[in-house]
Amino acid sequence: KVLNACSGENPAGLPGVQFDRMNYGIPNQVLGDACALPFRARAFDSIVLGDCLEHIEDPGLALHEAVRVARQRVVLTIPKDERLPPGQHLEEARRLDAGRMHPTINFFTEEWLRALMEPLKVRILDWQFVPEENWMNWLITLEVR
Repeated sequence: KVLNACSGENPAGLPGVQFDRMNYGIPNQVLGDACALPFRARAFDSIVLGDCLEHIEDPGLALHEAVRVARQRVVLTIPKDERLPPGQHLEEARRLDAGRMHPTINFFTEEWLRALMEPLKVRILDWQFVPEENWMNWLITLEVR
Protein backbone atom coordinates (compact mmCIF):
# COMPACT_ATOMS: atom_id res chain seq x y z
CA LYS A 1 0.00 0.00 0.00
CA VAL A 2 1.49 3.33 -1.13
CA LEU A 3 0.76 6.91 -0.05
CA ASN A 4 1.68 9.55 -2.61
CA ALA A 5 1.89 12.55 -0.28
CA CYS A 6 1.74 15.98 -1.91
CA SER A 7 0.45 14.30 -5.06
CA GLY A 8 -0.63 17.51 -6.74
CA GLU A 9 -2.85 17.50 -9.78
CA ASN A 10 -0.75 14.90 -11.59
CA PRO A 11 -0.12 11.92 -9.31
CA ALA A 12 2.37 10.38 -11.78
CA GLY A 13 0.30 7.24 -12.10
CA LEU A 14 1.30 5.99 -8.66
CA PRO A 15 -1.07 3.38 -7.24
CA GLY A 16 -2.58 3.84 -3.82
CA VAL A 17 -3.78 6.88 -1.90
CA GLN A 18 -3.18 10.36 -3.31
CA PHE A 19 -2.74 13.03 -0.63
CA ASP A 20 -2.61 16.80 -1.02
CA ARG A 21 -3.87 19.94 0.71
CA MET A 22 -5.69 21.04 -2.46
CA ASN A 23 -8.57 19.18 -4.12
CA TYR A 24 -7.59 18.16 -7.64
CA GLY A 25 -10.52 15.77 -8.11
CA ILE A 26 -8.28 12.78 -8.71
CA PRO A 27 -9.22 9.21 -7.70
CA ASN A 28 -8.37 8.03 -4.18
CA GLN A 29 -7.48 11.54 -3.03
CA VAL A 30 -7.44 12.48 0.66
CA LEU A 31 -7.16 16.15 1.63
CA GLY A 32 -5.00 17.37 4.45
CA ASP A 33 -1.70 18.73 5.70
CA ALA A 34 1.55 16.81 5.13
CA CYS A 35 2.69 18.01 8.57
CA ALA A 36 -0.28 16.23 10.22
CA LEU A 37 -1.08 13.16 8.15
CA PRO A 38 -4.54 11.78 9.03
CA PHE A 39 -3.38 8.16 9.08
CA ARG A 40 -2.41 5.77 11.85
CA ALA A 41 1.24 4.91 12.44
CA ARG A 42 2.71 2.43 9.94
CA ALA A 43 -0.47 2.52 7.80
CA PHE A 44 1.41 2.34 4.46
CA ASP A 45 4.22 0.19 3.13
CA SER A 46 5.81 3.15 1.36
CA ILE A 47 5.39 6.92 1.27
CA VAL A 48 6.41 9.04 -1.74
CA LEU A 49 7.19 12.72 -1.18
CA GLY A 50 7.85 13.90 -4.73
CA ASP A 51 8.96 17.51 -5.12
CA CYS A 52 7.16 18.33 -1.90
CA LEU A 53 9.44 19.38 0.96
CA GLU A 54 10.65 22.50 -0.82
CA HIS A 55 7.08 23.90 -0.63
CA ILE A 56 6.42 23.19 3.07
CA GLU A 57 7.04 25.61 5.95
CA ASP A 58 8.27 22.85 8.28
CA PRO A 59 9.91 20.18 6.09
CA GLY A 60 11.28 18.37 9.15
CA LEU A 61 7.79 17.83 10.52
CA ALA A 62 6.49 16.62 7.14
CA LEU A 63 9.37 14.15 6.89
CA HIS A 64 8.71 12.99 10.46
CA GLU A 65 5.05 12.38 9.59
CA ALA A 66 6.00 10.40 6.47
CA VAL A 67 8.29 8.18 8.54
CA ARG A 68 5.56 7.76 11.17
CA VAL A 69 3.00 6.38 8.71
CA ALA A 70 5.47 4.26 6.69
CA ARG A 71 6.26 0.62 7.48
CA GLN A 72 9.14 0.15 5.06
CA ARG A 73 10.24 3.04 2.87
CA VAL A 74 10.04 6.78 2.32
CA VAL A 75 11.06 7.98 -1.14
CA LEU A 76 11.91 11.65 -1.68
CA THR A 77 12.60 13.72 -4.75
CA ILE A 78 13.96 17.16 -3.91
CA PRO A 79 15.38 19.83 -6.20
CA LYS A 80 19.08 20.27 -5.54
CA ASP A 81 20.07 23.79 -4.49
CA GLU A 82 22.30 24.27 -7.57
CA ARG A 83 19.18 24.64 -9.70
CA LEU A 84 19.39 28.39 -9.05
CA PRO A 85 21.07 30.17 -11.95
CA PRO A 86 24.65 31.25 -11.17
CA GLY A 87 24.67 34.50 -9.20
CA GLN A 88 20.96 34.41 -8.32
CA HIS A 89 20.47 35.03 -4.63
CA LEU A 90 18.15 32.91 -2.53
CA GLU A 91 15.88 35.82 -1.54
CA GLU A 92 15.54 36.87 -5.18
CA ALA A 93 14.62 33.29 -6.15
CA ARG A 94 11.98 33.21 -3.42
CA ARG A 95 10.58 36.57 -4.54
CA LEU A 96 10.29 35.42 -8.17
CA ASP A 97 8.63 32.16 -7.13
CA ALA A 98 6.20 33.75 -4.63
CA GLY A 99 3.38 34.25 -7.14
CA ARG A 100 3.14 30.56 -8.00
CA MET A 101 0.39 28.35 -6.59
CA HIS A 102 2.98 26.31 -4.67
CA PRO A 103 5.99 28.61 -4.21
CA THR A 104 9.37 27.14 -3.41
CA ILE A 105 10.30 28.29 0.07
CA ASN A 106 13.16 25.88 0.85
CA PHE A 107 16.32 25.45 -1.20
CA PHE A 108 18.02 22.44 0.34
CA THR A 109 21.67 21.63 0.75
CA GLU A 110 22.79 18.09 1.38
CA GLU A 111 23.82 19.08 4.91
CA TRP A 112 20.35 20.45 5.70
CA LEU A 113 18.65 17.30 4.39
CA ARG A 114 20.95 15.05 6.41
CA ALA A 115 20.23 17.16 9.51
CA LEU A 116 16.46 16.70 8.94
CA MET A 117 16.93 12.93 8.69
CA GLU A 118 19.30 12.53 11.63
CA PRO A 119 16.70 12.42 14.46
CA LEU A 120 14.46 9.99 12.54
CA LYS A 121 14.58 6.21 12.75
CA VAL A 122 15.69 5.74 9.16
CA ARG A 123 18.59 4.37 7.20
CA ILE A 124 19.55 5.92 3.86
CA LEU A 125 19.33 3.16 1.26
CA ASP A 126 20.02 5.28 -1.81
CA TRP A 127 20.95 8.89 -2.56
CA GLN A 128 21.44 9.86 -6.19
CA PHE A 129 21.12 12.76 -8.59
CA VAL A 130 18.56 12.67 -11.38
CA PRO A 131 18.80 15.31 -14.13
CA GLU A 132 15.65 17.18 -15.12
CA GLU A 133 15.52 19.94 -17.74
CA ASN A 134 17.40 22.86 -16.11
CA TRP A 135 18.32 21.37 -12.75
CA MET A 136 19.13 18.25 -10.79
CA ASN A 137 16.89 16.44 -8.33
CA TRP A 138 17.99 14.31 -5.46
CA LEU A 139 16.27 10.92 -5.37
CA ILE A 140 16.55 9.59 -1.84
CA THR A 141 15.21 6.27 -0.52
CA LEU A 142 14.97 5.80 3.23
CA GLU A 143 14.38 2.57 5.07
CA VAL A 144 12.12 2.98 8.11
CA ARG A 145 13.34 1.12 11.18
